[in-house]
Amino acid sequence: MNWRAYLEHPAINISSLVLMLKSPQHYHQNQQYGEPPKDTDPMRFGRAIHKAVLEPDKFEALPIWRGGRRAGHAWSDFCTEHGIPGADYVTGDEVAKCLQMQIAVRSHPIAGAYLDMPGDAEKSVLWTHRSGVECKSRIDWIAHPEGAPIVDLKSARDATLRGFGRSAANMHYHVKAAFYRDAVEAAGFGRRPFVWVAVEKEPPYAVACYRATDEQLSVGQRDYEWLLERLLNCGDTWPGINDDAEADLWMPNYAYDDDTLELTLDGVSLA
Repeated sequence: MNWRAYLEHPAINISSLVLMLKSPQHYHQNQQYGEPPKDTDPMRFGRAIHKAVLEPDKFEALPIWRGGRRAGHAWSDFCTEHGIPGADYVTGDEVAKCLQMQIAVRSHPIAGAYLDMPGDAEKSVLWTHRSGVECKSRIDWIAHPEGAPIVDLKSARDATLRGFGRSAANMHYHVKAAFYRDAVEAAGFGRRPFVWVAVEKEPPYAVACYRATDEQLSVGQRDYEWLLERLLNCGDTWPGINDDAEADLWMPNYAYDDDTLELTLDGVSLA
């Protein structure tokens, strides 16, 4: 199943499901199956990175746009020839960056060892959750040897332990990991460990590998199952953020720190 066919399949995927953390209204707005799937240049470039690292042959087959600004007759002819939108391509600058990231990941002693195992890249899994919900998952890399980890490739601004950890929390990576792990098990690959391979998007294209802990996966499992239950309870209604009642405003702890917070107006302290 190619990316576009996967995107258009009506089963529930975790990237959409986590929108329920905002509200059912946000989730429902995203589910427009009659419309062409939304796509952006960062999403397209992200797929190109995945192809370069995980599917080099497919990366080499991508059409390359070298005409600069994407407008005019030359761009129109390029789109017509290669079926764009609807098909992927790369620019000349993106090719160079993708190849540098490919080398960085493939030459990394841990990440390279995972990807050198026989396995499948960009594996689409259609599966049924025990609640009866039809789900879908797109697995970056699943190695064939029994017990080998599920590998999720992430391009990152900061691949350090703290930097990537903050991104993981903000983007709910642990919730997605638990969902992917259940998908892989449903597909008959057994209960696998889960690893993120993070590669920075700028030189020196540093690479780091992080294993999801049992605690993180347990919390992720709890959270995604709660989201599925919330979805099932919506029926035909899609509540917003707090339709039932107003809530007390939440602010981070540093907002209450009198030692560091100083309010001024036109240079006059209000403290």
